[in-house]
Amino acid sequence: MGNLGSFCPQDPNLSDIHVIAYTAELHDVQIYIFYSARTEKEELKMLRKVFIVMILIIAISSICNMNETQAQLVENGLVSYWSFDKSSISGNTVKDLIGGNDGTIVGNPGIIQGKINEAISLNDNRQGDHIDVPDAPDLHTTEELTICLWVNFRGTKAPQNWPCIMRKGHSAGANYFFGLWDITSQIYLTFTPAWQDRQSGLNTKQDDWSYIALRVNAPKDKVFFYVDGETSEKALGYKVLPDTAEGIMIGGGVTADPADLNATIDELCLYNRSLSDDEVKQNQEATHGLAVADEKFLGITWGKIKTSK
Repeated sequence: MGNLGSFCPQDPNLSDIHVIAYTAELHDVQIYIFYSARTEKEELKMLRKVFIVMILIIAISSICNMNETQAQLVENGLVSYWSFDKSSISGNTVKDLIGGNDGTIVGNPGIIQGKINEAISLNDNRQGDHIDVPDAPDLHTTEELTICLWVNFRGTKAPQNWPCIMRKGHSAGANYFFGLWDITSQIYLTFTPAWQDRQSGLNTKQDDWSYIALRVNAPKDKVFFYVDGETSEKALGYKVLPDTAEGIMIGGGVTADPADLNATIDELCLYNRSLSDDEVKQNQEATHGLAVADEKFLGITWGKIKTSK
């Protein structure tokens, strides 16, 4: 936690107030105020002074947070958000910080430095790593959806396989599947029954970070892909995506272990609507992930007010 330092107000009427401010990020400022008062009259007078200092700090913090709040993830339609930060992982549980759709880690993935804070590294010199998320009503996004995330793709262990970023449905029955084709690092959508694939023509980097997104608007018969600011559009060919009562799998692949996603992923978001290109770009440019609700606009946490008589 960084130290912004301490200060005493220059106004002689406030000179007996001492403020110490600590911060880790602009959105998490803790203020400690110490003052002394010997009588009730002095205490009331001091509280008025504290109130003035609070207003000044709130005004300064609001200005500092304006630019930060503009660089946060889009929240409209956000169903699930897996940040993969250490603070969101407990044992083998990966917290969904928005929707409560927590996942269970299978295998032994690593938690390493990511694009924003930490990320989860799948199948690096291993196989079988993935995350299982149980089915839930808000995961039945069959008409519109957006999946977006940071990915650092290392390639697959076997040629001509179809590693999975995220899929809904694990069986050979109805499912949809957002993944990477290992030969070209091209992102794609597949869905069944009656295997269909929609290839994007857009390739991710290998051994470096790319921001990727899949956007589906089935009623308009459209599939949109996004990689690092480049976009492509394909016809979906169906008015809805296949629906299934099975859960979501993050990582893994179409076939057996050699096809498992060999990548580090970060800041995975699932929406129940098709975002615009500008909204996907906003997510790509987000610098702090998703703001905590109470800190979106004003990020001040008042620590302690101590009185000595």
